[in-house]
Amino acid sequence: GMDSSRKKAIANLSSGIRIDSSANNNIIGGETADSAVTVGGNKKAGIYISNADYNSLYNASVGIINKLHQANETAIGNLGGGVVIDNSSHNLIGSKSEKNYIGGNNGSGCLITGILSTLNKISSNIIGTDSTGADFLGNIGDGIKIQDGAAKNIIGGLTKEEANIIVNNSGNGITISGNTTSDNNVLGNLNGVFSTVSGILKGMGNGSYG
Repeated sequence: GMDSSRKKAIANLSSGIRIDSSANNNIIGGETADSAVTVGGNKKAGIYISNADYNSLYNASVGIINKLHQANETAIGNLGGGVVIDNSSHNLIGSKSEKNYIGGNNGSGCLITGILSTLNKISSNIIGTDSTGADFLGNIGDGIKIQDGAAKNIIGGLTKEEANIIVNNSGNGITISGNTTSDNNVLGNLNGVFSTVSGILKGMGNGSYG
């Protein structure tokens, strides 16, 4: 969705990466620098997972072009949001060792939607800034949103390494919406604050509720 300089969008007309139609057990990204993925500037979502289970995304920059702070850092956001999980289950977005950086997208940073979206986990991501917390690269929408009957999903985790950092977004940090959207667990996240390497918390609030 962008040129080789990563400074200009050359948009795909749909999503940057799409997994669908029962395409299960795929990995986007990886554990080494060479396997990192950058997705930006697309007409729809950066990453779209639809009717597909047990897929993983880590070490990806979605909308944020450089996860390390640079002077005048900008985002080349995706127009349909960052990561969308649509009627899919058991997908992992982020891991303790390999974070995703999601920001600057026109829509939610991560969206889980549909009654078949169960037991997905979004953890260890930085949503709305870079790895240093220096840049304001929020999504135009919520940091994470769960809606339309999605159930039993996990946002964050029981350890500090699993916490999502969710800052600078125009909407809420996390939204759970709809009377059939139930039994989701939100654990240990940092909403509106960024934890530096030294453990100091910086206030970087979202536009509405945490």
